[in-house]
Amino acid sequence: AYWARLLPPLAALACLTRLPSFRWPLWNPDEGYLAVQAQMLAHGGALYDTVVDRKPPLVPWLYAGAFALFGDDSLLPLKVLAVAAQLLTAVLLVSLARRRWGDAAGRTTGVLYLLISIGLNPEDTQAAAFEVFMLPCTAAAMWCADRHRWAAAGAAVACAFLTKQTGGA
Repeated sequence: AYWARLLPPLAALACLTRLPSFRWPLWNPDEGYLAVQAQMLAHGGALYDTVVDRKPPLVPWLYAGAFALFGDDSLLPLKVLAVAAQLLTAVLLVSLARRRWGDAAGRTTGVLYLLISIGLNPEDTQAAAFEVFMLPCTAAAMWCADRHRWAAAGAAVACAFLTKQTGGA
């Protein structure tokens, strides 16, 4: 009953807080770089050779996968994935807080995370870029570690690191 009551408002809040991201085709240069990398990968390019960036490989490959499925003329599918990533992060944080401090703390944590996640510069917080896809992995690592699932926690840290270098810190 807890999750049945909490998930719909959290999902609505995740959509509401990410709504501005659908306003413009690009929010920051990272989205453009990622789109170019994905297109080059789709045409036989190789990361760190024909496609140059200093960041880990997971997000360029995520973009390439989205473009392969939905076409490369829009970032809309990636913006939808960013909403899902924000919701997943909130759910994991709710679960962590609820386990430690109870139902009210869980609800508060989820709501505050989603609200605070857009509290900085919109060019950074609304972009479907590295940070938004790193955070579910980081939260999953904490969730797994809290349950003494060490291998899964390690895999989640690796996923975070492969999304953005600081994700593994």
